[in-house]
Amino acid sequence: MPVLLLATKVRRFGALTLLGTLCGLVSGLELPSMIPAGIICGLLADLIAMRGSYRNKTTLMLSTGMLNLMWFGGSYILIYMNRSSMLGQISQGYGADYANTVSALLPQWTAVALPIAMFIAGCIGGWLALKVMRKHFERRSRMTAAPSSSAAGQAHARPVAGALGVPAATTHAWQPRNTWNGVDPRTKILYVMTVDVFSLGMAGWGSMSTTVVSAVLAFSPLVLLLFSGRKTVAACYGVMVALCYVLSAYALPLLGGALAWMLYASVHILVQMLPCVMSAYWMLATTSASELIAALQRMHVPQPVSMALAVMFRFFPTAVAEQRAINDAMRMRGVRFGGGKASQMFEYRIVPLMTNSVRIADELTQSALTRGLGARSSRTSIAHVGFHIRDACFLVVLAACYATWLLAAIGVLP
Repeated sequence: MPVLLLATKVRRFGALTLLGTLCGLVSGLELPSMIPAGIICGLLADLIAMRGSYRNKTTLMLSTGMLNLMWFGGSYILIYMNRSSMLGQISQGYGADYANTVSALLPQWTAVALPIAMFIAGCIGGWLALKVMRKHFERRSRMTAAPSSSAAGQAHARPVAGALGVPAATTHAWQPRNTWNGVDPRTKILYVMTVDVFSLGMAGWGSMSTTVVSAVLAFSPLVLLLFSGRKTVAACYGVMVALCYVLSAYALPLLGGALAWMLYASVHILVQMLPCVMSAYWMLATTSASELIAALQRMHVPQPVSMALAVMFRFFPTAVAEQRAINDAMRMRGVRFGGGKASQMFEYRIVPLMTNSVRIADELTQSALTRGLGARSSRTSIAHVGFHIRDACFLVVLAACYATWLLAAIGVLP
């Protein structure tokens, strides 16, 4: 559904190409072949959707199927092209049992059946998304197109935190705390990038030294969240990491076949993604948009990039507040587990969030432009940013991580 929302909202060539490129870049941290696969499949999906002017249902369904082929072209195809080498790498990283399970589940004849199945699955997902969008979005557009008085329009308008002069305190948006605002946003960005490189990108894969560095970086969000006062989030993160360890140490040896492969892959992906998500959460929770913009201006980042990042920083807290409001409203109507309407949870919780997310993004962009983020002249800011002792400690630790990776690569460290 997000793919179709993007295509039907923008209706310009390049949107799906950009989406495929971004997915390929993120996945390419671990598997570089995902980058060209994302670019190619995104471009082909864009061309297919453009044939129907981004309105035809058939071309939109085919474009979602083509975009879904990115995961085959960037990962599974490597096993079929160089089977012995890829299985050897999998065995070295995950063990011989896991490699044997992958080999049994992906025989050579599936090189034709798997991409066809993935394409059909993508088209079916696009068809279901079009059904949901037709039910909700078209009805919403008819309602908004109906004539109404200005008082009624104001009654249905919901303020967005920080948009067009509406105080952020009027909504229950997630506001950053000041405990760790002493760390410069540029240092936080470098920290998040380092966690992504070692956890998601698996830098120095197979080396004992870089494995220790990855473990330390994976543990670091827990400490930072505790010091930042986010004890509940830190506790949830610790419980999820402990659960992954218990599953990998005690549950996986008892399982076999496809179930063990799926569980191992899920646990491995979760272990890789959790540190990245928690480090990004810590950065968002302790950094205001004003501080981010001031730091990016000192880095001489182009204004379109800084404006997009500023909108993103305001978007996530507002979307979280919107999701809480939707959950409360649906819970009152019995749309919850055990409420007799559990089957409607996706339709009446996810779809409203998507529609409101599009509206929030538009309003926040308008707010940013109104405040002069798109102006050519330099802007002033009341946010005070700069490097201090905490930043120096962060930079020393991060430099040590990259030095360990370099020394392990040249054979100085094990």
